Amino acid sequence: MHATDSTAQNQLQATHLKDCPDAGVKMRLVDPVGESGWDSLLMSHPNFTFFHGNAWAQVLKDAYGFRPCYLLALKDNQLAALLPIMEARSRLRGVRGVSLPFTDECAPLTSAAIDTTALIKTALEHGKANAWQYW
Repeated sequence: MHATDSTAQNQLQATHLKDCPDAGVKMRLVDPVGESGWDSLLMSHPNFTFFHGNAWAQVLKDAYGFRPCYLLALKDNQLAALLPIMEARSRLRGVRGVSLPFTDECAPLTSAAIDTTALIKTALEHGKANAWQYW
């Protein structure tokens, strides 16, 4: 792991675990590659696909140098929503959030437990705080 990767990973892990306007829902940014039980958590959602899982995040991280920063919402320790995003950096396009590159289809996982506008708002706040030029 490069020094800059380590710094970015620390920032990601330190990123807010915050209360969502929806009662009892907590949101946080995660790197699914380092999350134990990640795929088991996601398999509880009826729309889970391979592309939401930790193996695909690992492929994109290793092959392209993208930084996974998936927005996860939990209610009572159960999956309420997931917005998978990769942070991509290039000299040509700058820093940006991409959901998800090189993926056939990977819709956000949502449920009635959370208003998806709160999920999007939190993702936009994270992008702004991390100088994403677009996403």
